[in-house]
Amino acid sequence: MGVGEDIQGALPGEILATAVGDAWRLAEAELLESVVAVSEEIQRLEALRVRLVGAVDHRCKVDVLGFPNTKMWLASTTLLEVGAAGRIVMLGRGLRSQPEIADAYFDTTMSAEHAALIMKFCERPPKGMPLEAMDDCRTALLYAASGPTANTDAVRAVIARLERAFESDDPPPAEDTELNEFHASRTLNGRVAVKGDLDAVTGEMLLSALSGLSQPRPAQDGTTDTRTPGQRRADGFTELLRRYLNSAIAGEEGGERPHVSLHINVKDLADHANHTGASAEDQRGACATDPSLFAVDGVAWTGFHHRLLHHSDWEIEMGADRHPAFIPPRQVDWERTPIPAHNQARPRAA
Repeated sequence: MGVGEDIQGALPGEILATAVGDAWRLAEAELLESVVAVSEEIQRLEALRVRLVGAVDHRCKVDVLGFPNTKMWLASTTLLEVGAAGRIVMLGRGLRSQPEIADAYFDTTMSAEHAALIMKFCERPPKGMPLEAMDDCRTALLYAASGPTANTDAVRAVIARLERAFESDDPPPAEDTELNEFHASRTLNGRVAVKGDLDAVTGEMLLSALSGLSQPRPAQDGTTDTRTPGQRRADGFTELLRRYLNSAIAGEEGGERPHVSLHINVKDLADHANHTGASAEDQRGACATDPSLFAVDGVAWTGFHHRLLHHSDWEIEMGADRHPAFIPPRQVDWERTPIPAHNQARPRAA
């Protein structure tokens, strides 16, 4: 039976035909009925998908899927993002061991979000809660999550009350670092999806660190910052990572510590030796006239390209020969022809 036939069974045939073709011809009561009926059918189909994906995850191995796991298979064969596919897989997997929650969800009396919240509580109950209290707690949560008037805030409120009722010497959830989670995974298009759940102190440190780096920055001509708050926070997070890696306290990656290269010419060293006996004022004057002397007490500099890439429209890419190439902005080269690094000749197509 197709999806269209399923929906037609839920709606009077003539109303469905009108809704699909010319919704404006429906009476107001029929329009309301159609929206509710279609929404119920969507909920039923979503629950059916969770049930089937749970079976796929339980039965189908890599040689059948053709992918490393069910999540990647689902994201690759549907319009779902990897994160959304993962949540469906985890819900289907968890409901196999939680029949009471599964029955309520598959009967379409509550949403997937609420089912996931209740399942998480049952899998990781408060440490002070006795085992015999689980059935009553689950029943209370299912009642709070059922029906069209249920909302996430209400479900979370019941969970919070249950956690307070079984408080022990363990820290409250907001202070429990054992509950911390941070996920960062590559998506199919090469980007990285990030998701986390942090305790209050760690979260406050993150928010404080991002606050100053995420402020709107007007352009030089006074134009207001057009970035959305989410884009500003992403840029702030990028800057936070850059500063950390530049601090040289990040350990090793691939056997090499993150670093910034400094360049020193032999001539600059020799010239600098001639200035070491001069006064500080004379040295500062020499630096102003001799660009090779980057500072009074040193002759090293970071190659111009590092700063250029951060503050201009120049870009850099790694070529097939494993050497970088610089891509000029259009005002320099309209075709933006890559310039090989180290003056290496690279053949161009005729």
